Amino acid sequence: MTPADMRVGIKKWFGDVYNDYPQLYSRIFKIVSSNRSYEEDALFSGLPLLQEKDEAGSVNYVTGKQGYTPRYDHIEMALAFQISQNLIDDGVALNVAERLSKGLARSSRLTDEILAHQVLNRAFTASGLGLMVNGDGVALCSTTHPIRGNGVTTTFANKPVTDLDLSEAALEAALIDIGNMVDDRGNRIYVTGQKLVVNINEQFNAHRILKSTQRVATTDNDANAMKDMGMLSEVIATPYTTDTDAWFIVTSVTEAGDGLKFYNRKDAVIDSDKDFDTNSGKYKVCRRLSVGFSDPRGLYGSAGI
Repeated sequence: MTPADMRVGIKKWFGDVYNDYPQLYSRIFKIVSSNRSYEEDALFSGLPLLQEKDEAGSVNYVTGKQGYTPRYDHIEMALAFQISQNLIDDGVALNVAERLSKGLARSSRLTDEILAHQVLNRAFTASGLGLMVNGDGVALCSTTHPIRGNGVTTTFANKPVTDLDLSEAALEAALIDIGNMVDDRGNRIYVTGQKLVVNINEQFNAHRILKSTQRVATTDNDANAMKDMGMLSEVIATPYTTDTDAWFIVTSVTEAGDGLKFYNRKDAVIDSDKDFDTNSGKYKVCRRLSVGFSDPRGLYGSAGI
């Protein structure tokens, strides 16, 4: 509580009624509920291709392999304020509590956005893998994700070999890379790019690239192939990414629930009580969550130049 709360000269508070961005993280991450203290996923490497069998010979038996097991440990986030007995006695407590309770709700919403976007902001560094442990040991967006299920360690990429700024050519190359993704056996899988995530600094560039009828910034009279083929039909412009020229493509793997995940263990709830010793009114908000990714194929990203 500030000293100004006791002053009768304050006619109106400002700075607490700004509009916030509509919720963005729920358009990027798969929202999942949980009733446990943590959740674990496990990579299934699948089975190899069929093998030729001699006539009257025995069939070869194989087993499915379990890969890494990413774990989501739910963390508790909280914030509180208290109102003195004097404010209660002077009849101003209700207005103060209402204003600060709205502030608690806003803090909770912004916390969700910041924590979720940390996964994107740390996507290119293996030392900062978000709030959970990624089992394959490399950054979320990397050219060296290991493939071990085929008995020979190879790699796949979910970023360009050389980071590129957002452009028509860069997006087309990314969509080709996504279409060439393989499973943990090295077999082709059908993965598509669903949503383009950019910083708000790149929103106009993204719109021109994807929404123009014809190709952008060329003298050619070619069609906009990505638009005509229905690729990347949704653009998410966010202010919460710290690298303003980094861009990401959310793939069908995340849409299916195996890529980027936001576990909502406990919704934000504002509680109130009265302190017995001081008679102060106490208000707090608590929520539990975890955020991260299981299959890195759920995201393709470039850090820009």
